Amino acid sequence: MINIPDAYLSPKFDPAQDKMLGVVTRNTMAMSISCLNVIGDGSKVVAVIELINKENGPFTDKDESTVSYVCTLASHTIKNCKILSFEQENKNSAMALMDNVSNYSPKKSKKGAVSVTEYNKLKNVKIDKEAIRTMEFNVHEASSDTQALAYLLFIFSDRKLLQTLNVDKNVFCKFLSELKKKYRQVPYHNFTHAFDVVQTAYVLLTLGEPAFGFTPLERFVLLVSALAHDADHMGLNNGFHHGAETPLGILSNATGSTSALEIHHCNVTFAVMQLPGCDIFQDFDKQDQTDAYKMIIKLILATDLAKHAGICNDLLELREYSSGDPANRQLAMIALLKLADISNQCKPFEISKAWAIKVMEEFHYQGDIEKVHQGKVTN
Repeated sequence: MINIPDAYLSPKFDPAQDKMLGVVTRNTMAMSISCLNVIGDGSKVVAVIELINKENGPFTDKDESTVSYVCTLASHTIKNCKILSFEQENKNSAMALMDNVSNYSPKKSKKGAVSVTEYNKLKNVKIDKEAIRTMEFNVHEASSDTQALAYLLFIFSDRKLLQTLNVDKNVFCKFLSELKKKYRQVPYHNFTHAFDVVQTAYVLLTLGEPAFGFTPLERFVLLVSALAHDADHMGLNNGFHHGAETPLGILSNATGSTSALEIHHCNVTFAVMQLPGCDIFQDFDKQDQTDAYKMIIKLILATDLAKHAGICNDLLELREYSSGDPANRQLAMIALLKLADISNQCKPFEISKAWAIKVMEEFHYQGDIEKVHQGKVTN
């Protein structure tokens, strides 16, 4: 707020403006209108209200209060318009995806031409191969596009996993790149979070082997599920989608499921794999393909926190773990992915603190949208 009672006595006023416009400014008052970005990441000035030459003396404190109220109202109006526009964009995106999914075919996608440029670029990126194997690794310091993808390529290539399963590295790099594009720039559920979950799962896998007894296919699918488990997350939880009856919520309600987002993440992942040159399962035999798809669905659906208590009960009822029992291994995969997904509190304080700030930003973002739709914020 700037309030100048006598323009020509204030160093903040430039008389040249009067000369240029052919007017005489006696007094003036101005205030900026700021608006939060739609994903809650900071704010910026979008407009300025300026008043000049008030009759009967300079602008008063009451005038300042009135202008401040108008600016606040304008700021909220602009923010609400952005939110409604953003939500409509999400709805259109979701409806387009549902059209694609309805035409989904389990047949292999065309292999297409895959450039080796991406793989060659990533394999030559300098990474810390020791740090990536620890819980102290900080994804926030290694989350540039190229370096994050290089770390992920290393994780999936470790112990010759891609080679063992005959997964083409160039196809895998294209899949990585295309899946990354599906993550939105929301504060918390973004690609950096996916990278963090993959890295944590990788550490837990390394620490727990060979006790887990996972097959190479199970290990690969677990890491793929960690990478894809929040693909195209909109920064809004399942409760919002059901309560606001978004297309995802309506579709989920119609199928009798509460896991609107998790179903969506699966669909997005499979849609990426149908793109030419992105089918990382293309050289699997039919049974391995079927098993891989089923495992991805079970693992991603298990990340729905509404299922948390049930999974904990399953673990408590498991008296003795047998790596030779497929059901035991599946439960272990689910538990490991869930642990990696909510592991922020287990990291060094500065890393945990950074994640806490980001998740609070996303909660506030959802709260703003809930106020627009429902007039109140849900618990």
